[in-house]
Parts: sequence; structure tokens; C-alpha cells
Amino acid sequence: MSGTDLAGKMRAFFGASEDKKESSGRSHRRHDGSGKARRSRKVMQSVSVITLGIDDLARSKRFYTEGFGWKPVFEDATIVFYQLNGLVFGT
Repeated sequence: MSGTDLAGKMRAFFGASEDKKESSGRSHRRHDGSGKARRSRKVMQSVSVITLGIDDLARSKRFYTEGFGWKPVFEDATIVFYQLNGLVFGT
């Protein structure tokens, strides 16, 4: 499956349209009270936490600590979190 086919299927699944305009058709402008219109800024989306469901916590911890050298920043009997570059990864 090509990247464009996958992107189209994801847009259809999540209900997003193909074009980049707002549904109202208006531009992304707003007034700041000075009478001048200014462009609004779009929020940059990012992923900050990823959590994987696993069957064996001890095996997973061993894999990430011994294999990658990651050090847990939090752990209890049900989950282990690792701090990466701007991302928290949990197993």
C-alpha cells in the first residue's frame, strides 16, 4: 500500500477532508483589537507519551535497560517509564 493510499484511508477513518481549508471556508485570521487582522498560529502537534501493552514486565524492563541502556524514571508492579528526548515511553 502506498503512503498516499494509507493517508487517504486515515483521513476517511478520522473524518478529515483532503483540503487544508477550514470547514467554513474562511481564512485563519482574527482581529487583535487594533483593527488589524492578523494570522492565527496553528498549534504544532506532537507525541509526548507512548505506552505499550506487554505480557511480561520483567522481560520488557530487561530488554530496554540491558539492550538500549535506558534507565527507568518511574516504576511500580504494573508499569515502567523511561524518559527519552522529549518523550516518555512506558511499558
